[in-house]
Amino acid sequence: MLVDHTIQAWLETDNARGNLITPYVRSAEPRTLQYRVQANKEGAGGRSQISQSGTVTIEVNQPKALGSIGLSVSASDTCRIQLTLADAGVVIATYEFPCPR
Repeated sequence: MLVDHTIQAWLETDNARGNLITPYVRSAEPRTLQYRVQANKEGAGGRSQISQSGTVTIEVNQPKALGSIGLSVSASDTCRIQLTLADAGVVIATYEFPCPR
């Protein structure tokens, strides 16, 4: 996992709205970054992959949501979410999270 220590990344889950998972980032400095969020899930029902990408402008110490993913995960599923951040096309950070259940 490659980490830029000036950037924080985390997931929030809203089960009341259909298991929505929203990745957030916050930076100690203003920046415009490219991002890619990829969720990979495997279980008894098969395999699935969801990807989102785009560009985000981050203000100093202001959390910024990177869209939302609707994903139901059962206890027997294997599931990971990967967030990759790039600056001018150069990857500066990659974060991996277990999918919230």
